[in-house]
Amino acid sequence: MRSIRKFVYAASLGMSLLAVQPTPAAAEEAHGSFILSHDVHWQKVVLRPGKYTFDIKNFGPSDILTLRRVDGAKPEAIMSRHG
Repeated sequence: MRSIRKFVYAASLGMSLLAVQPTPAAAEEAHGSFILSHDVHWQKVVLRPGKYTFDIKNFGPSDILTLRRVDGAKPEAIMSRHG
């Protein structure tokens, strides 16, 4: 009887350790668009009125935000956030 209790205790302890293990989070990407009706000062960048698109991509421990004007080819701003 005592050996069965030890086995059940060891098995339940092992299962609980597996349940607590951290799992890697899935990387999420976001994108969208917005319209500015007036100048916006964002850190050292001045965003002029117009329609913009944005992308947020996860690169390991950091996220990269890219802003583009719809009528422009180059990015208006690229910002990084380190997690």
